[in-house]
Amino acid sequence: MERNLAKIPDSLCVAPWVSLYMHPGGLIAPCCSNINRVGTTSGNLAKDINCQGLSQVRKTFLKGEIPKGCEVCYSDEANGQTSQRQRMQEMFPHEENYILTTDDEGFIPQPHIKYLDIRWSNLCNFKCRFCSYGLSSSWAPDYVKRFGLLERSIDHMGTTEKVSLSDAVLHTKVDFKDFEENILPNLEMIQFLGGEPLIMDEFYLILEKLIETNHTHIKVDVVSNISSLNHKGRNCLELLKHFSKVTFSASLDGMDGRAEYMRKGTVWPTVEANLRKLQDFFREQRKEKRHMRLQVFHTIYALNAFHTVDFYRHLKSFFEFEIKSNFCHNPEYMRLDVLPPTTKRRLLNHYQQYPEFYQPLLVHLQEDLKENKYHEQYFQTFLEEIKVFDEIRREDFFKTFPEFSDLYRAPAVESVYL
Repeated sequence: MERNLAKIPDSLCVAPWVSLYMHPGGLIAPCCSNINRVGTTSGNLAKDINCQGLSQVRKTFLKGEIPKGCEVCYSDEANGQTSQRQRMQEMFPHEENYILTTDDEGFIPQPHIKYLDIRWSNLCNFKCRFCSYGLSSSWAPDYVKRFGLLERSIDHMGTTEKVSLSDAVLHTKVDFKDFEENILPNLEMIQFLGGEPLIMDEFYLILEKLIETNHTHIKVDVVSNISSLNHKGRNCLELLKHFSKVTFSASLDGMDGRAEYMRKGTVWPTVEANLRKLQDFFREQRKEKRHMRLQVFHTIYALNAFHTVDFYRHLKSFFEFEIKSNFCHNPEYMRLDVLPPTTKRRLLNHYQQYPEFYQPLLVHLQEDLKENKYHEQYFQTFLEEIKVFDEIRREDFFKTFPEFSDLYRAPAVESVYL
């Protein structure tokens, strides 16, 4: 098919052309916002970007349609948030001629991966309430207690196999010779998430390889729970200072006891101390006029809905860098819109007292109430999951979050708790 620039739809996302995303274990997805599994890695990344599933995603975009799972970005944009699609367009704004080389089946004749987002494993020392075994090995024992067995996906078609607790860490296998020969020459950005990247051997090995091969111009993006900045005698900051462009996101959703409940494994004094260390490091690096960016990445969901302002104010008392907020989309039972209308009205009244704080949240709540959005089945699931894991972990949601005490009188709560 012959294409011209005028025929590239405005709704198109550049991600499936220039980036490659993989779940722990090597399952391929269009990006970190659309986690629908569309392929299984061959180990050869240059081949993986032309897998049938990603080719179909590109084909759908070129028809002016929205691929399954990509709705989340357009929803964010409608709610006044910056979506992952918009971030990708901003990072890679001049790819039109490359997109025009795509054939009728979504195949790219000469692919060049500029942005790599591979979850090298699910190794993690946290078991956050909104997470799961697939992204955190620490979830495995609780998963067995909840479901009676542990399974992992072995392909994108939904095939699973049982695994033992001793094999709970899922690794993504990559041909590093192919990585060095075919990926590095075009690579502009590499992102490290998890699991928890700062406790993974792969994080340090790859950074050391980039330094050794003089690829320190590549932008490094790290998202971490900042529980530790050291691993097996290596300090992450000592490696990061070799790179000219670094974005470091501390993933934090609350403080003190609430943080330790939501992100099980958190020791809040340690996390706050590490955040202060990061601030000192990035402050010094920026004095040298390097492109070093530190931010707190904060997700708003049902659990921390009332806590967010207190947390934000505490951070602002000492943290001079950016605080970015977004809404939880998955799991669906943790989203803000699962809360009953009475609780949402309390939330709206609460946030209207702080108009300077994150306007999209006010808009989100107002729209939910206006459209009477309430997913009772998800609220029921929310309560059931809270209760089950409170029992497994010997925790108490209502004691940790007294701001939700009114929920205890709701009929749905009585059916679960009484």
